[in-house]
Amino acid sequence: MLFFAVYLTLFILLIAVSPFDQQKDKTVKYGYVGIVAILCLMAACRPVGLDKDSQTYVYYVELGTERVEPSFHWISSFVTATGAGVRGLFVIYALLSIPLMAYALTRNTSLWYLTLASWMSHYFMVQNLTQIRIAVSVAIFFLLIPYLHAGRKWLFVGGICLASLFHYSALVLLPLVFFKSATLSRRARIMLCLIPVIGFVLAASSSALLAAIPIPGIQEKLELYEKIKDNGVVDTESVNLLSVKYLAKLLVYYFVLWKYDILQKRTPYLAFWMKAYACSLLSYAVLSFIPTFAFRISEVLGVVEVAIIPFLIYTVRPQAVGRAFVSVYCLALLLYNVFINELFTLNLS
Repeated sequence: MLFFAVYLTLFILLIAVSPFDQQKDKTVKYGYVGIVAILCLMAACRPVGLDKDSQTYVYYVELGTERVEPSFHWISSFVTATGAGVRGLFVIYALLSIPLMAYALTRNTSLWYLTLASWMSHYFMVQNLTQIRIAVSVAIFFLLIPYLHAGRKWLFVGGICLASLFHYSALVLLPLVFFKSATLSRRARIMLCLIPVIGFVLAASSSALLAAIPIPGIQEKLELYEKIKDNGVVDTESVNLLSVKYLAKLLVYYFVLWKYDILQKRTPYLAFWMKAYACSLLSYAVLSFIPTFAFRISEVLGVVEVAIIPFLIYTVRPQAVGRAFVSVYCLALLLYNVFINELFTLNLS
C-alpha cells in the first residue's frame, strides 16, 4: 500500500506541475530528471510480489530458463555471478528502460510532465514494473521514431533488431518501417476509421483463418493452446472487445482522428503514431482468440498512446479544460489498472 501511495503522489505531482513545463528551463529539466530518478528507484526497489511477473523472475534467476531472449541470459548470469540476485535484475532493467524511455519521450513531445503522467497511468505499470524485458524494447522503439521520421529506415530496422534481443515481440514493430510520416490525407483518415471496424469483423473468424494457413506448426500450436486453455492448465485473461478499457481506447482513437487537423500542427509524429495505434487496435481484435498474444502485441504497438493522450489538451478551449480532461482520463486509467485490473498487489506485508 505504501508503494501505491508514493506512486499516486508522484502522479498527482506531475499533473499539478505539468502546466509549467513549457519553457524547458533548468528547473523543469532538473525536475524531470529528478522524477525519472524516483521512478527508477521505485522500479528497482519494489517488493517482490507487487506485480504479476516478479515471482516468475525470481524463479528464472534461481533456476534458469531457456524460454527467454539472449539479453536476459546475459543479465541473469551477471546478477547470479555477482550475488545480486533478482534485486540486481530489477535494478539493471530499471536503469536500462526508464531513463532511455524518459529521454526518448523528450525527443517525441514537448509535453514532458503530462507525458510522464500518461506513461505512469498504464504502460509504466504494465511494462516497466511487470513486463520488464518488453520495457527496454519499447524504449528503443520510441527513441527510433524521430530517426524513422527523418527517413533513416535502416537505422530503425537495426534498432528494432536490437530491441528484439530484449523481447522477441519487438519484431512486430518492423513493418512500421513502411509507414510514411507525412500528413494524413482525408482518404487515409477514412481508412484508419475503418480499421477497428475491420478488426471487429475479423475477430469472429481469425482463429479459423489462421489455423487454415499451411504454415508448419501453426495448426499444432493453436490446437495445443486451445486444449490447455480448455483444461485450465493456463490461466488466461479473456479478450473483451466491449470492455471499458478497449472502448476508451477507441474513443481516444476516433477523437484524435476527428481533431487531426488541429493536432497535426502540434507534432510531426502524429500520423505515424496513429498508424501504429490502428495496428494496435486491429491486432487486439484479430488475435483475440489467443489472449496472451493479443495483449502483448497490441501493447507493444499501442505504447504510442503515451504520447498521443497529452496532446488532447489542445483540442478543447480553454486549454485548462483540455488539460483537466486529460488529467482525469489518466487518473481514471491509473485507478482502473490498480483496483480493477489489479496490476499492483496492495496487501503486501
